[in-house]
Amino acid sequence: MKGEHHLAISVVAAAAIYATTRSVPMIATFLAAGVLLDLDHWMDYWAEYGPRFDIRHFLNAIATKAFRRAFVLLHAWEGVILSAFLTWWTGWTPWLAGLTLGWGIHLLLDQGFNSPSPWAYSLLWRLWGRFDYKRAFPKPYEPEDPGT
Repeated sequence: MKGEHHLAISVVAAAAIYATTRSVPMIATFLAAGVLLDLDHWMDYWAEYGPRFDIRHFLNAIATKAFRRAFVLLHAWEGVILSAFLTWWTGWTPWLAGLTLGWGIHLLLDQGFNSPSPWAYSLLWRLWGRFDYKRAFPKPYEPEDPGT
């Protein structure tokens, strides 16, 4: 899912969470996880293209799936499960609850919209497959039709 879509959905969901909880720490970490989680794509980018900072090329590489490896360490259900356990264990700390919710929603959206393998968002599964990008995301890049 594109970053602007993560942002829009996260803002709407954060407004609903705030209306329900009135917790600024919860919505702050919810928004951070919902939007900034994609920063872990930089690891894939640097592994593929070297340590450079070219935002246009970075965004194009993500959009066109121009990678051989899919590390994306934060795009992992194992992390969400651990975060959910810690949220429960700490007595539902608002900032941790927001982080867990934002992280989980981000992954649900990616799982639904990025055409991944069913196990693509498991870090252990990607590790087992040596982080092979095409194994995790088998659907090839198809440019959008400019007429639509």
